[in-house]
Amino acid sequence: MEMKQQIKIWNVDSKSDDKKVKVATIEQQDETEKYVPFCDNCSAPCCGDVVRPILTEIEFLEKKFPVYFFPLPAMMKKEGINADFLAAIPNIHDKCMYFDLKNRRCKIHNDRPKSCRSYDCRQDVRLIDFLKNRFSTK
Repeated sequence: MEMKQQIKIWNVDSKSDDKKVKVATIEQQDETEKYVPFCDNCSAPCCGDVVRPILTEIEFLEKKFPVYFFPLPAMMKKEGINADFLAAIPNIHDKCMYFDLKNRRCKIHNDRPKSCRSYDCRQDVRLIDFLKNRFSTK
């Protein structure tokens, strides 16, 4: 079952000039604490390579996390989303800023964004395609 996501658009001041930009937040389904058996030795492509933690309205407005204005993906533009950016968690070294590269774990697991809590990699076609291409023997 695919859940329709509720997207909200916010007019915010640009960080580089005096213009307003449109930033989208995405409401997520209720938290689902799913244990994915292969997470223990995973390279964590869901923590930045393919998927970015996108903030909800409350996380964005309450400034619960640092925000990176990630350019709105073309697929969302094609769907008619009228925004310039997504409100996302910043990446460092192509991973979420909260991802511990040494221990391969989230540093804020108990307080992570709602998008991380509701995400299940087993159902994400983008991630499956990414992994197929990464490990392809072409």
